[in-house]
Amino acid sequence: MTTRRKHPAFTLIELLVVIAIIAILVAILFPVFARAREAARAAKCRSSLRQLGTALGMYREDYDGMNCLFRVCPEVGPDGNCLRLREQGRTTGRTEQWWAPMDTGGAPAGTLLNFREPGRTPDRPGLVDPYVRSAELFRCPSFPGQVGYGMTFVWGGPMGRSDAEVVAGATNPSDLLFLWDHDNGPSCGGASVDGYLPHQRPPFSPVTGRDAEAHYSPRHLNGMNALYYDNHVAWRQPSTLRDSNFRPTGTAPAAVPPLAP
Repeated sequence: MTTRRKHPAFTLIELLVVIAIIAILVAILFPVFARAREAARAAKCRSSLRQLGTALGMYREDYDGMNCLFRVCPEVGPDGNCLRLREQGRTTGRTEQWWAPMDTGGAPAGTLLNFREPGRTPDRPGLVDPYVRSAELFRCPSFPGQVGYGMTFVWGGPMGRSDAEVVAGATNPSDLLFLWDHDNGPSCGGASVDGYLPHQRPPFSPVTGRDAEAHYSPRHLNGMNALYYDNHVAWRQPSTLRDSNFRPTGTAPAAVPPLAP
């Protein structure tokens, strides 16, 4: 006569131990996977910035050594100088154009643009569009908004100036920023401790901490990716930014254009 053996069963304590071990493993591995995913996004972001740097270099070559403007505003006045605007987040009309492609939704002049709204299809080409293959280059994979990078328009910086002037004035062009991770649209005058508008500087002393996060977005492992004037890309902690990263020493002009009403 044969007897059947009963299948061994887990006790409640054993089940709880197994569950606790699984929970501990998940708690350990989840941050590792999250960091690995963000590292991959950061690498893609750096690749996009390098390609945008190449596009900006090609633009400069086609325009007799002049660097791209962050924005052209024909409806502001005869000079079309966007730096005269009091609020850079508002559209000036249907003829304005940013360096990057934008979707304004046909907004009339004076309308505040929503740069952070995801899923928008550009209705207005960017100034560097002829030199890029895809509008996706302008969208950092860790930022859902329209354009994930801001071009500097800090007064005295490289934007809109000749390459010869920038290189001659810069102590080290490899320290000069051109584009970086940004949350407030495709351009940035920079958040500084003494004000935001160009006529409130120099000196330019970048703010740090919470107040600076929209301007120097630490979206990649507590730091930002930045494109420098010599076309190299590097990760940077916003707290290390200095005036020399935004303009060559001594190049800030004594006078600035009057602001538009």
